Amino acid sequence: MLVEGLMRTVFFTFITPTFNRVDKIHRVFESLCQQTLRSFEWIVIDDGSKDGTKEQIKAYQQEADFEIHYYYKENEGKTSALALGIPMAKGELIIIADSDDCFVAETVEKFSEAWLKLTEDEQEKCNGILALCVTQNGQNIGEDYRNEGYYNPIDFAFGGEIERVGENWIASNATILKKHWVLNDAEKMLGFIPESHFWNKIVMSEKPIAYRINQRLRIFYVNENEPSLSVGIRKKAPKGLHFDAHYFITHYTDLLWKYPKPYLKHLLKYALFTQYLGYGFFVGLQRLPLMVKILYSLAYPFAFLLRNRYFR
Repeated sequence: MLVEGLMRTVFFTFITPTFNRVDKIHRVFESLCQQTLRSFEWIVIDDGSKDGTKEQIKAYQQEADFEIHYYYKENEGKTSALALGIPMAKGELIIIADSDDCFVAETVEKFSEAWLKLTEDEQEKCNGILALCVTQNGQNIGEDYRNEGYYNPIDFAFGGEIERVGENWIASNATILKKHWVLNDAEKMLGFIPESHFWNKIVMSEKPIAYRINQRLRIFYVNENEPSLSVGIRKKAPKGLHFDAHYFITHYTDLLWKYPKPYLKHLLKYALFTQYLGYGFFVGLQRLPLMVKILYSLAYPFAFLLRNRYFR
């Protein structure tokens, strides 16, 4: 009954943004081939690879018994790649599978079981199903969730549990994700905006219900002999990080009273990137509401003291 219901009501879209990962992307393909439920498509957004990724995906298209869609674009980063791929998704749920990840064979089945427990009204309001991760060596990443089932996504994101749990993986409500993972012309010019910017927008704008399962579905590779994509990102993409910090402190001021730590952290980041970009104190001050101006004035000297260490 579950499979029959799934085939009628749920269709998954896996989206993989990739850049020069032809030696790793086989992990995603092999994981998809092993899925116990087959109701999905795979969208690959090639963000300017020069390593034969196109030819590899074309070969996968000939071999696979599921839909594979390949799109090439100039290199602009993961955020823009997802902004291209997400609107194309036909699925009711979207899973972002990084190009160097793999996942267990029951991934689609487990996400489906959790999703189908919800009523249609609950599905409409739910931002997705959250699951846990494990390393390639079988070691759990972080602790289990405090509880399975419904949880408060705002409290989870800003109340400290996310740091205790560590790496997560989500099958996202496609309608909600498509609404918020959008870049305007000015944002496209930034080149990079952290993914957390969009997850925060979903949580704070939609205030959705959310559901999670204490199962480790994603295999997250650690300690591989290649540089992390995030190494040096503060110096590579200061404008995007500055934009994100400014958006956070001006749009989510209510968080200051209940969750001061993440709010003040973004405030300090705004001051740091304002200095790093050479905008100066008064330029940064002009873009803020009155209450935030006061906090920014207090944070600015601390940012000056931390700046060399932060950007080292």
